[in-house]
Amino acid sequence: MNSKFLNFIIYGIFAAALFIPIGLLSLTIGPSRWLADYAKQEEWNSLKENNLQMLVIFLLILLSLFFAYKIQNLYWNKNTLLKRIYVFFAITIIGISLGIFTFKPEILITSDLNIAAAKNENTTFEFGPYPNEEKLKKLKAEGYDGIVSLLHPMVVPAEPVLLNKEKEIAKTLDLKVISIPMLPWISENEESIAKIKKLAQTAKGKYYVHCSLGKDRAGVFKKIVEAENQQILVKSTIKHNKIKTEKPFERGPVFVVSTDVYFTPYPTDEELFHYFLNSNIKTVVNLMNPEHPEEIKWIEKEQKIIVQHHQEFHNFSVLATDSDDKIKAVIEKIKKLPKPMVIHAFSTERENSKKFLKLYQSLK
Repeated sequence: MNSKFLNFIIYGIFAAALFIPIGLLSLTIGPSRWLADYAKQEEWNSLKENNLQMLVIFLLILLSLFFAYKIQNLYWNKNTLLKRIYVFFAITIIGISLGIFTFKPEILITSDLNIAAAKNENTTFEFGPYPNEEKLKKLKAEGYDGIVSLLHPMVVPAEPVLLNKEKEIAKTLDLKVISIPMLPWISENEESIAKIKKLAQTAKGKYYVHCSLGKDRAGVFKKIVEAENQQILVKSTIKHNKIKTEKPFERGPVFVVSTDVYFTPYPTDEELFHYFLNSNIKTVVNLMNPEHPEEIKWIEKEQKIIVQHHQEFHNFSVLATDSDDKIKAVIEKIKKLPKPMVIHAFSTERENSKKFLKLYQSLK
């Protein structure tokens, strides 16, 4: 075998043997868990938390690569037997770590998050994080009729394993599991939304609803149920996500133009799910041009999603070449719409956006 290739393979084994267990420890008792707990305490939005978690992971990778290099130098100075022992222990550590991640992923999930409930005389929906065996037994003892799981088999490797384990335990407890898989972004959730709406109209009894952490997907489920069946009384500790100006969207900065009115660029799928759908936003106004063959695709995509989630959607085309009077007339219409409201063009840095924003603020 080529010595350079062998060197690369050995280095990769040592790096994986360091990073995988360190990553697991970080998720369960170390930096990532501390950061998650602090983020919950300080009510950070998910994007801010995710960015800092990515920084933690990046630092852990650098640390693993550095110490793997040190170990590899030691490895090449050992005799054949010791070299085999080094590789054996490294592979064993990788195997044990992957086994934990594959077969016991529930240890990575915080179980002490706040719980929320949506209920009426006949139906109770309780929201929270993934329920371990102890939680499932408690739900059974408290008279719950079933579990509504939002875990999705495409969120690998953890969620398929978690869902199968949940079904197995629930079956032994005679608890029904209703699987409504939702992706933690807006794509391909249309069928799931239809199922949630049907459940809101037909469900009777007490149900525990969860995704993995009891955050965005559970929050979107709660909003849909609340809008679909207004007889349901919502008593909730799930907090709506808020749009904030210190974190720009991918396509440009965000502005607060007046009370409960935000001006943003066209959201990415993650931004749409997190800030528009799982929030208290009532109205979304799109300023893109429906006569432009490319922009109409973006408009129609967003309209379909927003309407599905029981929010108002309006499209008013605003071009950089439009007169001030024409744009002001559009602004007067927009100001009459229900708030909280998001107004957006494709980018907040284009000329039509700058012109609209300047005129909107001049009419306060």
